[in-house]
Amino acid sequence: MASSSSSSSSASFSSLMQPQVSRSSGSKRKNLRTRSGRTVRISCEKSSEEMRDVKTLVPPSGGSFRKQLTSMPCSSGFRDWRSFRAALLMNEAGQQQQQQPHQAWAHQISCLEPGSVLVATSAVQRHSLFQNSVVLIIQSSESSCKGLILNKLMPFPVDDVPLMEPDAIRLAELTCPAFVAGPHFPFSYKPQVHLLTSSNHLRGYRTLTDGLYLGQSHTLRSTVSSVQRGLVDPEDVRILVNEVEWERQQLEVEIRASNWWKILSCSSDTLLQVPASQLWRSLTRHLEQ
Repeated sequence: MASSSSSSSSASFSSLMQPQVSRSSGSKRKNLRTRSGRTVRISCEKSSEEMRDVKTLVPPSGGSFRKQLTSMPCSSGFRDWRSFRAALLMNEAGQQQQQQPHQAWAHQISCLEPGSVLVATSAVQRHSLFQNSVVLIIQSSESSCKGLILNKLMPFPVDDVPLMEPDAIRLAELTCPAFVAGPHFPFSYKPQVHLLTSSNHLRGYRTLTDGLYLGQSHTLRSTVSSVQRGLVDPEDVRILVNEVEWERQQLEVEIRASNWWKILSCSSDTLLQVPASQLWRSLTRHLEQ
């Protein structure tokens, strides 16, 4: 297996809403304007790639969706557009409860985006690293796609990961859950180390989605320091060794033609609060709903 994502889907979202970016002093806010002229204002931090992708995502269409869009109290608490989209879909499905910024949720989407996950289907060959796997997409471009397997516990101590000093010493000092996030390599190969957390108190981490932050080997020092000082619970940090990389065209074949993967958008709580051994089963149930 190895290559990246799918092309854009239907443009019904862009026909309902014409996004505009507010440039007010230092704040990053997004205005979504409906056909009726009603503007919904949400706070979000988005890259130019995400700004483009949001127009191609496909929530349910129809009058009830437009009515809910204009009536939702969207300006309160949604720091990430994925949470806002999930709230719209929950309202369309008749789930009228108050949506909280960090509430657990998951729903299927039609195209890849940074922070989305691939859930392996039964078509993935048995005895493969990808069987029953959940892959977090950390990078997506027109030519390639990278991801991290989230639910394959490392079968050996992190001390055995062949890193150069001082990274090897720092990694050994972390008493965090460790996972094999990509294909195995010979011990002569220097593996990539990623750190995943829901804590926003760690320096050097980049934001994948609201409540989901990614660090790499250069953040090991600050992470060890924060854990040792009690600023971060070691159980809130996951060590992910190696990664999966696809060419975009190959992953497109795996998703569309081979039916090896389903694409979901999930909250950080869904990905990090569910035990790793139960994560694939939990997300599969969302696909069956």
